[in-house]
Amino acid sequence: MTTPETSFLVEIDQFLASCDVLTPISASDGGDNDNNTNTSSKRTNLQTSGRLVRIAPRLGRPRGKTLTIQDGDDAVIDMTRELEKVKDRNKRRHYREQRHNERASLQREIEQLTGKLKRSQRHDSLFTSVWKTLSEHQLAARMAAEDEQRRLRKAIDIQSALLQEFHELMNQRVTNSYNTPSAGSYNNKRVCGELDDDAIFSACLDELNGVYAETDAILRMRGLDATAANWDDPKDTWTRDLDRGCFEYEGKITQPFAYRDYCQIRWHAPPLPHRQECRQHYQLLNDSRNTMASKFRITTRLSSGEYASVMQRMVILRHEKEERLALVWLLFTEGEGSLSGIHAQETGWTVATPTTSEDKTGTVMTTCVKNVPMYLGDIAARKLEVKEFEDKLFNWGSENHIEVINGLKSLTLTKILFRKS
Repeated sequence: MTTPETSFLVEIDQFLASCDVLTPISASDGGDNDNNTNTSSKRTNLQTSGRLVRIAPRLGRPRGKTLTIQDGDDAVIDMTRELEKVKDRNKRRHYREQRHNERASLQREIEQLTGKLKRSQRHDSLFTSVWKTLSEHQLAARMAAEDEQRRLRKAIDIQSALLQEFHELMNQRVTNSYNTPSAGSYNNKRVCGELDDDAIFSACLDELNGVYAETDAILRMRGLDATAANWDDPKDTWTRDLDRGCFEYEGKITQPFAYRDYCQIRWHAPPLPHRQECRQHYQLLNDSRNTMASKFRITTRLSSGEYASVMQRMVILRHEKEERLALVWLLFTEGEGSLSGIHAQETGWTVATPTTSEDKTGTVMTTCVKNVPMYLGDIAARKLEVKEFEDKLFNWGSENHIEVINGLKSLTLTKILFRKS
């Protein structure tokens, strides 16, 4: 049998052997007498004690203390304490190394995460700048759209007021027509009151100031804002919307006439001189120097063989400054007879500037016209009259443009020839 002390010493011997601190010594010396258990145990204790004595210097004995072996048990107890201290030191060293490795690992992970964060921040800042630019462009577009919406609403309010005024005038005309005898070549019922003209021309003059303010925007929107001469590439475009019955004209032409001659002839020549039927000039103007107003009638024959007429009222406003002449006008067409209740409004812009080339004198003329029909009452049963009225409007607009251009050419040439003679 083995005693607990013997087992403990065997474990210590194995531990020291595994730590490579002791040099194993054979325990078979004097082992022939195995029958005496106490003798064997004492021998084992003495052998292990001897080994512990030999490693005592390695375990670092405290100074001033001498390790003496009084007997085997005291030596085992002392050596056991020293071994516990060695174990504690090994555990602490292992723990410090483990903490050091963990700290180094965490430091490397911090560096990696910091790099990822910086790259992510640079990436986010790039996308932020892109989105900021896009949002600024969208904000500018939204502000422009809101301005355009406000302008259109204002124009709609003005048009609504004019329509309401025309509606009241037409009701008054219809009421008075029952007591007014027929007049004119074609038995059209017409009522020409000066009060009506005053109201219509005053409304036109009020609206023309807003029309002039839109000149640059209208020309720029249609690509007509450039003032460069186009001698060999004149623009003359008519666009017609058959569904709504309206049409537009865009034109740019360069004439070989001096700018001053053109301005003088263009303004002092009567507007639409080929319209002479029942022509009257409106004199009650606040600024007669820069404003002209007149009215005239156009009589036409419909496809049914019936004659009908329209009354047109025209107001022109002039603005001239710094080698730039701008003319804006409103032309109201009021149906009469079988065309009563059918109206149209034409808005026009013309800008003239001198050519910038020094080797060739000329004037650049840019023109934009928009004509929109207006209907009072129910027109569902008058589709034929409405369609014919829209066709007449387009033909009259083409005639007006041709007559104005030819008239300017003729008057300018006459003035040049007269000057040379």
